[in-house]
Amino acid sequence: MHFVPTVVILGTGAFATTLGQALYRCAERPTKILIVGRTTARVAYAVRNITTAVDDSPAHIDGTVVDFGIDCDLCPIMNKHQPCLVVTCTSLHSPYEVNYTTNRWTSLLHTAGFGFTAPLQSVVAVRAAEAIKRTAGRQCMHLNACYPDLVNPLLRALDLPIACGLGNVGTLAAALARIYPTLGANKLAMAAHHRHLKNPPVGTADALVWLGDRLMPSITATLNQVRQWPRSRLNGLGATASGTFIARLLTGERLHENLPGPLGLHGGYPVLIDLDGCQPEVPSSHGLRAIDLQHRQHARCEGVEVKDRQIVFHGDTLSEMHQHGMLTDRARVPVHDWAKMAQQLLLLRETYRILPKSGRTTESEPTDEC
Repeated sequence: MHFVPTVVILGTGAFATTLGQALYRCAERPTKILIVGRTTARVAYAVRNITTAVDDSPAHIDGTVVDFGIDCDLCPIMNKHQPCLVVTCTSLHSPYEVNYTTNRWTSLLHTAGFGFTAPLQSVVAVRAAEAIKRTAGRQCMHLNACYPDLVNPLLRALDLPIACGLGNVGTLAAALARIYPTLGANKLAMAAHHRHLKNPPVGTADALVWLGDRLMPSITATLNQVRQWPRSRLNGLGATASGTFIARLLTGERLHENLPGPLGLHGGYPVLIDLDGCQPEVPSSHGLRAIDLQHRQHARCEGVEVKDRQIVFHGDTLSEMHQHGMLTDRARVPVHDWAKMAQQLLLLRETYRILPKSGRTTESEPTDEC
């Protein structure tokens, strides 16, 4: 009997569903895909959207329900299904919420910056990694699509398993492949941070792109073109590229990819990856340390980095953490305090979501899916 790999996808949002569609469509061998979501309705909707667009696939898809709360235990899923791959595509924060909801919470997020939400974006990824460590160990690879440029370094500092992330640098590489179709994303080597999805702040470097060992000059104008695309288009590109990559990974092939947070590093890198592991593969013209320092600068611009097993806050994120009582006179906390900070943010969000800027109560729909 041939071994049939199992891929567990945590999440039922747009990224998870589009990734699942690409994996289901591109699967080259029998594969079990398990969609894990918060409700039966969400799981059924995701499974239906994944399978209806494809008439024939060697993959089999199923779903199950888990409460992705702050203390969620994913060990039962790992023990029952014994996956070789776990893909985290959900967190307790939706980056889209600020785009279509106006209340005191979203106003705070505009002021505090993206790093303010890091503890909420860490929850499911940490719980997934804990479950992998307890049940599967090295036999299961963990890929994280939720703010991997920051969450993956946190996982590493917590001594939890993480191979790499998805999206971000992979999304930008997929977008460049659309603009230069004769190249293909796998022929581009790219170093980029999540922050590069937008124009980088003045005084910071833009993403680096190589063809072989040759650095492509003047890439900023092309990247600025990509940055004008709707977020939904970029999200779909990144998810499709991720699902296609996972399908190839399951064949046992060794792949050249561009992925965020490899081995818990900040930011995204060119990597060499197979089911046995992932390794950054920086062109000889640049050193890993130099790129890491550049990525850390962008992390500080977003308000948070992981350093010396501590979560270190900066700028407006630090100011709002102080103002809302999550930090006293410090700028950093031990990495093991991530759950305490996530709980504080959940309580703050529960209060602020029903308060408009004027102070009157209003209602907004919770949007915890990525």
